Amino acid sequence: MCAPQFYRLLLCCTLLFNASLAVAQLKPSEARKLITRAGGINLPSSAVRVREVTSIGPNLAEATAAIETAFRLEENSDGQWTVREVRVAQDRWESLAIIAEAVGSSLASVQCSVLDQLQRKSSIADERHARCLLAELLGVELPSDAVRIKSLSSMGLPFATATSLTALASVSMTFRFTKQGRGGWQLTDVRSGNRGWANLPRLVAAVDAIKRQNALKEMQTLAAALAEFRAARGFYVSADSQRVLIDYLAPRYLKKVIRVDPWNQPYEYDGAGNRFTLRSTGPDGKANTADDIVLSQP
Repeated sequence: MCAPQFYRLLLCCTLLFNASLAVAQLKPSEARKLITRAGGINLPSSAVRVREVTSIGPNLAEATAAIETAFRLEENSDGQWTVREVRVAQDRWESLAIIAEAVGSSLASVQCSVLDQLQRKSSIADERHARCLLAELLGVELPSDAVRIKSLSSMGLPFATATSLTALASVSMTFRFTKQGRGGWQLTDVRSGNRGWANLPRLVAAVDAIKRQNALKEMQTLAAALAEFRAARGFYVSADSQRVLIDYLAPRYLKKVIRVDPWNQPYEYDGAGNRFTLRSTGPDGKANTADDIVLSQP
């Protein structure tokens, strides 16, 4: 092959390769859309600002994005503050303790090491304190723009049993996307600060497994209260509503009111004199599907 032909072939291959990369390249708008719906969350598009998209290969990309959402901070009896929940939708919060358990970590180990002991135990949490708590939770070394507190407020949780604050924050995270065939891009992994990559599907599955255990425990508590009710009255509560069930059981037979399952959906109840069925609709929130959790008697 003569030199001109060789260079023409090389140029052609290069153009084809670059064209394939261009077709497969993840767009910031697409990355933002996937992040706002990742793992069952439902954030407005304005809450996600994609800063950079990097193509690792024709079917692999990473994106750094700033996520703006709210975190709930709670003070314990010793005056120490902990980040308890993160808002994942307009009216839905996710327990960080469950997420920590799913990844084999613990919220108890999160301390604000850059603050002195006196300030850590102060009953007054300020924006610097909240920023420090979030940074250590996410594995971010301060000072850093990866964690910014936009506001700190005691509003929004009027019936909280413990002292709590709501921190509106912007946090930076890195996301990994993969593309398989014509199926489009999928968000597969997430990382914050100096933490390692967490596989999103496995994380969601682990969180749901923990929630299933918690739902079953709550349903067993309701079933025990129903057993006490029957022992005293001779029959189970006759109703087709969990709300009516709670009206009968609390507070005599049920000390703590249980209304919604770990996915923030109402428990379902159907009962008559000699039988009852309790149901959690599970991760999909739909009754009579494969992921339902059901407890019946007899």
